[in-house]
Amino acid sequence: MVARPSSLGFNSRYVFVPVVAIVALVVINYLVTEERRTYVAGLSTHIQRSQSKMAQLGEVIYACADAESAQRGFLLADKPEYLAPFDAAKKKAYSTIDQLLVDVGPEQSAERLELQFVREYMDKKFYEMQVTIDAALNYSRNEQAVAMLKTDVGLEWMQKLRSLISGIQARERAEIDQDIANWSHQVWINRIIYGATALVNLLLVLVVGWLMSRDLRRRQTYAAELKEEIQTRTSELSELSQHLLLVRESEKAELARELHDELGGLLVAIKMDLSQLAKRIDMSRDDVQARWQRIQSALAAGIELKRRVIEDLRPTLLDNMGLLEALRWHAGQVCDQASLALQIRFPQHDPQISDLAATAVFRVVQEALTNIAKHAAARNVLLELRDFDGGYKIIVEDDGIGMAPGRSSRPGAHGLTGMKYRMLSIDGSLDIAAATPRGMRVMLTFPRLESAHKN
Repeated sequence: MVARPSSLGFNSRYVFVPVVAIVALVVINYLVTEERRTYVAGLSTHIQRSQSKMAQLGEVIYACADAESAQRGFLLADKPEYLAPFDAAKKKAYSTIDQLLVDVGPEQSAERLELQFVREYMDKKFYEMQVTIDAALNYSRNEQAVAMLKTDVGLEWMQKLRSLISGIQARERAEIDQDIANWSHQVWINRIIYGATALVNLLLVLVVGWLMSRDLRRRQTYAAELKEEIQTRTSELSELSQHLLLVRESEKAELARELHDELGGLLVAIKMDLSQLAKRIDMSRDDVQARWQRIQSALAAGIELKRRVIEDLRPTLLDNMGLLEALRWHAGQVCDQASLALQIRFPQHDPQISDLAATAVFRVVQEALTNIAKHAAARNVLLELRDFDGGYKIIVEDDGIGMAPGRSSRPGAHGLTGMKYRMLSIDGSLDIAAATPRGMRVMLTFPRLESAHKN
């Protein structure tokens, strides 16, 4: 027997496990990637914030320097035009430092404290500058304001402010460098993870592909073995069917001979004895003559029944006159009984086929004509023999109601199956199709004697 796929050594878990591993790896890779993407995004945000903070601190120191330049220009030139840049620089410096204090969260207490120191130094520096400006404006004594300017107080506060801001910027720059290094490191790790994941996925896909191709090869092998076994079994069934048909025909022929020889002889002897008895019996009596007529009728009916049974078992015309005459006679009998108009198109000579083929063709045509008479509700029947290269075709066509779809394949439809097997037994074929414009066409195709099946 052919082994089933499950017995060929294939286990579906060999494919299921790698597929589950691929899915799990994809999910884990997504989670890890999402976590690392969030971390890298946090680094990018921190770098941007540090850069923004450094830029804002730079704006503060630049604003303080601009205010100091405007203060000195006012004191030296004694021109009020310098007060507008001073006020703008002062406003810019305070708005920037206040914004930095707002941006710093409550958890960043150290940074807030540093920024508050920056603001205190700014207050002292701008107070010092405002005092000199007020002295020049209120007392109109630039000399005194210039003298105050020459002291080291303003320079001291400015240096402290620069030093504090420079320290904050240096620390922020160091954090930016560290974040950039961490970001580069994370990118490198992500590349490794992506590469490893892709490699593992590729290996798993290759494993699954190999297992599936292996299973496919096994299934193809199984299919080929199954096909070979089906062909072997079909051949065996065909040979068995042919053998059974031969045995059946042989038994029918033997029974027909026995009926013809034994029963026919008995009936003939009875008829002869009755003829002799008729000479010794007084046939003038009405009751005797009636009984005699019943005996003669019964004997004739028996002889006719014997003849019909023998013809059904083995047509004598098939053995004595050939296939075409046997078909002509049988088709005429069937059509006469069913009131069908018969049209026959036969050549002058019988086809060159074996006795087995002739018997099979006759039986198939007999079955087709019986089906027409019983089920077709037809009016006309065509019986035709065509000769072509390599063989013959016999067509049995009617103009009846046709065949319902699926009728030939329904359970119990042994008649058509038997017809097909009869044709297969002589290396022939049977085709059934709808006729035009209505009805059914049964076409038998079978080879010549030189290429016919021999037993």
